[in-house]
Amino acid sequence: MTVSGPARSPDRPLLHLDDLHTSFAQGAIVAVEGIDLRVGAGESVGLVGESGCGKSAAAKSILRLHDPRNTRIGPGRILFEGRDLLQLSDEGMRKIRGREIAMIFQDPMTALDPVMTVGDQIAECLDAHERLSATARKARILELMKLVGIPSPATRMRCYPHQFSGGMRQRIMIAIALSCRPKLILADEITTALDVTLQAQVLELIRSLRDSMQLATIMITHDLGVVAGMTDRVYVMYAGQIVETAATDDLFARPAMPYTWGLLRSAPDLEAPVVERMVPIEGMPPSLADPPSGCRFAPRCPYGREICERAAPPLAPNPVSGPEHAARCWGTQQVKGGGWLIGHDWRAPNSDTPTSGKAGTNA
Repeated sequence: MTVSGPARSPDRPLLHLDDLHTSFAQGAIVAVEGIDLRVGAGESVGLVGESGCGKSAAAKSILRLHDPRNTRIGPGRILFEGRDLLQLSDEGMRKIRGREIAMIFQDPMTALDPVMTVGDQIAECLDAHERLSATARKARILELMKLVGIPSPATRMRCYPHQFSGGMRQRIMIAIALSCRPKLILADEITTALDVTLQAQVLELIRSLRDSMQLATIMITHDLGVVAGMTDRVYVMYAGQIVETAATDDLFARPAMPYTWGLLRSAPDLEAPVVERMVPIEGMPPSLADPPSGCRFAPRCPYGREICERAAPPLAPNPVSGPEHAARCWGTQQVKGGGWLIGHDWRAPNSDTPTSGKAGTNA
C-alpha cells in the first residue's frame, strides 16, 4: 500500500504540528486538542476520521484560515521549515498561503467564484506571489490547465465554473493549488462530491503530480480506502484527538485502536470472495463542548472496560507493532498488570479473543 517514489522520512519534518490546540466560541469548543503531526519533505500523510472530528479544523489552522474573532489557535506550535506560523504577522502568512502551502478545498462548486472565469481564478494566486508579464501569465495558466488534464485550455480558461463538470472543477482547484509550486498541499476531502470513476481519476492525478513535483501532501478524508494507496503514514483522528498513527501498511495490517477497527469494518472489502455485511460504528461522536472524561471513544466502544470511562489513555506505542505505531487505547497498552487485549482480530466484531499475546483482566 505504501506509495512509490523516493524515500520519505519525517525525521526532519517539513511541517510539525506540536501539541496544537484550536478552539471556538471563546474556548468553549476545543476542536483540535493537543495533536502532534509531522510531514516530511515529499512525504504523503493521511488524516482520517469521521465528519466533525477536527480534521478540517486542523488543516485550516495550519494556514490560519479561521475567523480570528471566534477562534483561538494555541497553545501549541505550527512549525513549517522551522518557522512557527503562529508567530507570523498577517502579511507573513499571506506570503505562505498559496506560495509555500496550498489547500484544495472540499467542494469546488462553493470554493470557486461563480462570477469569475477559471482562468482569472488561477491567475489570482500568480498575481499575489509572482510578477509575470501578461504573456507569461497566460502561458502559465495554460500550462497548469494542461497539467491537470483540462482539454482545450485556451478556450476553457474563459469559461465559468458552472460550465465544468464536478471532476473538472476539482481539477481547476488542483491547478490553483499548484500555480506557485508549493512545497505542501493540504487536500481536504477532495473526492467527497465525486462519483467512483472521478474519484479514481482525481486521486491518480494527485499521485502523479506529487511524485513528479516532489510535493508533500496531507490527504484529509473520512475514507481509509482513499489513503490506502496514496500515503506513507496515517493519523487517525477522533473527537479532536489523534487516536492512532502508523505507517500505512502497518495500520492496515495491525490496527491497534477499536475506532480504527470500526472504520475498517464499515468499509466494503472489494477483494473478499464473498460480499459481507458492513458493520457500522454504533452511536454518535461526543460533543466537543462536553467530551467524556475518560477515553473519548468509550461510549461507543464494544470492548471498553471500567478504566476506559475513568481515565483518558495517552497516545503510546503499541506493544505488538513497535515504537512507530502508537494508539490511544488502554486495551492495547495494558500488557503488564492486567492488560485485556493485544493484537485483537478487528475483523471479528465484538470478539474478545486476541490474535496474539494474551487476554487478561481489566486494569
